[in-house]
Amino acid sequence: MADFSINVPGTGNITMRVGDTLTVHFVGDCRFCFDSGLGNCFNSGIPAGQHRNTDSWAAVARTAGTITHHSVGHDEDCSRHVELDAARSIQITSN
Repeated sequence: MADFSINVPGTGNITMRVGDTLTVHFVGDCRFCFDSGLGNCFNSGIPAGQHRNTDSWAAVARTAGTITHHSVGHDEDCSRHVELDAARSIQITSN
């Protein structure tokens, strides 16, 4: 199994496998947004919502899927497209 990490906002697309670990490092105050319904691809749901630049989250991928995510200002709504970074994806493939 492999370990992957992304910075939010920042970092481009990644491809990982079921069983791999993903760590998200929040490097700026932001709201983390992603496709609804796909947050359960990890053993601990993806941490949508407001985060401070010192927050982090880690979990193991448990199902295959592609999660498109982006971040907006800390007090912005995810539907608002005042994005700090462009849409990114986390692709999880089967073993």
